Amino acid sequence: MFGAIFGAGTMAGAVFSHLFVLGINVQYYDAESHLINDKGSLFISALVTLLCCGIIIVQQRNYLFNFIKR
Repeated sequence: MFGAIFGAGTMAGAVFSHLFVLGINVQYYDAESHLINDKGSLFISALVTLLCCGIIIVQQRNYLFNFIKR
């Protein structure tokens, strides 16, 4: 549960970073100095991970509410 919360926070930062700083398509250089375009795969994997973390948080919300009430 707490891993999903931390993962959602991390991936939310990654998504916002892609939207406002990096751009959807990230370009980088590999070890041989060739320019590589990831074609949005890093952004898509951040979205999928954020979605999965959100699903876990929603499924386990009763556990979270009980933990907060203690």
